[in-house]
Amino acid sequence: MTSPHPLKVPELLFQVATYVPARSLPTCARVCKTWHRTFIMFIWEDVKANQVGRLHSMRALWKYRRLVKNLELDNRSPEFYELIFYPNLESLMVSGGVGNVDPGAMVVAHHRFLTRLNLKNFRSSTLFPLWDKLLEFPGLKELAISDTTLSKKEVDKLWQLCQRLTCVSMDEVHIPGEGMLGSMTFPNMRKIRVRHTVRVRSGLILEWLQRCPGLEQVHCELDREFEAGFIPLLAAKTWPGLHSLSLRSSTLRGTETRQIVEGMERIERLDLHGMSDQSAFFFMDQLRMHFGPGQRHHYHHLRELCVRSSRGIGSSVIQEILSSCPLLEKLWGYRIQAFDIVQGQPWVCMNLQELSVSFRFDSKTIAEEQPLVLGQVARLTKLRVLVVNDGQAKFQEAFDLRVESGLGQLNKLRSLRTLGFEGSEQRMGWEEMGWMMEHWWALQTVYGTLNGRDVHGQNKEMEKRLRRHGILAVGSKGYNHACNMPSASEN
Repeated sequence: MTSPHPLKVPELLFQVATYVPARSLPTCARVCKTWHRTFIMFIWEDVKANQVGRLHSMRALWKYRRLVKNLELDNRSPEFYELIFYPNLESLMVSGGVGNVDPGAMVVAHHRFLTRLNLKNFRSSTLFPLWDKLLEFPGLKELAISDTTLSKKEVDKLWQLCQRLTCVSMDEVHIPGEGMLGSMTFPNMRKIRVRHTVRVRSGLILEWLQRCPGLEQVHCELDREFEAGFIPLLAAKTWPGLHSLSLRSSTLRGTETRQIVEGMERIERLDLHGMSDQSAFFFMDQLRMHFGPGQRHHYHHLRELCVRSSRGIGSSVIQEILSSCPLLEKLWGYRIQAFDIVQGQPWVCMNLQELSVSFRFDSKTIAEEQPLVLGQVARLTKLRVLVVNDGQAKFQEAFDLRVESGLGQLNKLRSLRTLGFEGSEQRMGWEEMGWMMEHWWALQTVYGTLNGRDVHGQNKEMEKRLRRHGILAVGSKGYNHACNMPSASEN
């Protein structure tokens, strides 16, 4: 009996499909019937019927409706998307419609086995009938609401629903000041995200957090009153399992940063984006004091760090993080000098997936330093996002992303999906375009001006060539990279 070809074994094909870029999945699905059965699942798993996704025919959507697990709709989606029932749907994102009725409400009501739900821009008159139905959804665990005003009765329903949810995100949600929690507790809650623009009493949010003993992630952008009440609770170890924190504050003082650092048993995710330089400096200084001999426990747990807008976090600190945090997966920093990399210890964060930091070189030593810096970056083979510049930089001060300058050292970054160099004066040409398409198979987006000289409209021609290969090229004006910790509605 002859064994089947490895590329016709469904289990192996499934593993292969997980590494294939989305733009190549349709081509793979047309190879043969065996490949079609495997790759078609990945094509239809995520459907985005909004302004950023492509639309499907009603016939195709009906045929493959059982494969759809994640669906995004808005008020511009064709009506037939909302009329079809998706039996295996797990996650639904709906933006409210226009007129007297929000059509997305019907989609929500008909899929009672959802696990994740994201509601945006819904009117109270539309949401009110939904709350009783949501209370009957047996598997709903994650809820995100944004750009919505809730009535007092709706808030009461929301708190009832939160008692069995694990994740809640509220972004620009108006909650009446008289909303009360009563005697409710929230033992299952693990992640909470509340934006600073939420028009709600800080005392109510604090009371809610206190009744969530199992909290693991908190992302709050509220006022100073909230911070004044939250930090003492954190210092008192109210949430022993809390490991991810994003306050986005600009007014933290030295004593408060010490209370935060000492109040967390371990820090896995930390977002200081939006802090003043002085507050961020105080925070990192306190953090580093706990990294002395025999006390570097936070470094061993740190997975995500965002200090992108904090100029008080110097280059040497960024280098120290990269060379001391073995579990680090995401780092958004302000700036790092090539000198600190060359003179510092080797980077140990081999699991790093996202790196956004402006690399700076001395124009006199860039020829000697860039190959050494590239060597460090080349070891990060799991990188999916690489932003090497975020601000104005002259040609001789920023990364030179040309083949003749050592770009070939990065040929092992096979998982790279996003490359950013906004603001830096690059000199890339057709040779670099061909190299990227040949070696970075998963590349989807390039941010920044490819060639600062732009001889005879060369940039537009190179961007067209990239787009023909499924790579979106966005110039400096379209660049909008932002660091965000995982929201409460994410896995």
